Amino acid sequence: MYSDHKTRFYLSRLRTGFTILLYTLISWLANRGRAKKSIPKILGTIPSGFKHMGFQRRAPLYLTLSCPLNPSQKLIAIGITNIFGRLFGG
Repeated sequence: MYSDHKTRFYLSRLRTGFTILLYTLISWLANRGRAKKSIPKILGTIPSGFKHMGFQRRAPLYLTLSCPLNPSQKLIAIGITNIFGRLFGG
């Protein structure tokens, strides 16, 4: 049974690598001949060091909304996330 589906098995395992290679090729073709500046701006200036530590000045979003959480809504949201994650390979 395994030998019948060997090609399909290996092709399904290589889909992530194929996707990475495809988008690398697309990016290389889009930026070919642009030595100094690429089409998407990848990074701007990166600040050095850490910001000062302290408390938040604003209240978090869950405190400002102040709506009660329904446990069944949470279960439905987790179920929908699991279904869509499975459909998209998550």
